[in-house]
Amino acid sequence: MFINIARWVLALPAGTLAAFLTQMFTDVAFGLCYGSETVYRFYDSPDMAGMPVSGTLILLVTRLATAAILLYTTIVLVPNYKKQAAVILVVVLSMLSIGWFISVVWSAFNMDYTITAGMWYRLILEGISLFLGIVVGAKIAVTRNAQTSG
Repeated sequence: MFINIARWVLALPAGTLAAFLTQMFTDVAFGLCYGSETVYRFYDSPDMAGMPVSGTLILLVTRLATAAILLYTTIVLVPNYKKQAAVILVVVLSMLSIGWFISVVWSAFNMDYTITAGMWYRLILEGISLFLGIVVGAKIAVTRNAQTSG
């Protein structure tokens, strides 16, 4: 009984920690491939920083892996109702990513701030890769649970 309660309570913090570690390790891996200064300059810039192909790869891999690990870890740790937890997490995190995108666009239109084509590309790519990571992580976790339980 206590173990099940502890698993429910610790699922989201453990998933968040796993996502943070995934982001850190992918940053280190891309830092080794492209150079750490280049990767950090890319993350600091609001657009693609003159790296359209490698920047797309960096964003897709890091955001997709981070979101997938967050969902996977959280769903695996939940003791019961894994499909329901997956649906709830996908909906909540999808709403958060859409809200983040709307807030960026809203602030761009309400302030004297212009969004260039590279910024639009980066925003849309980040949103799509986060959403795909959310769906992929939930699908892998639920499929893994179905294989191990039955």
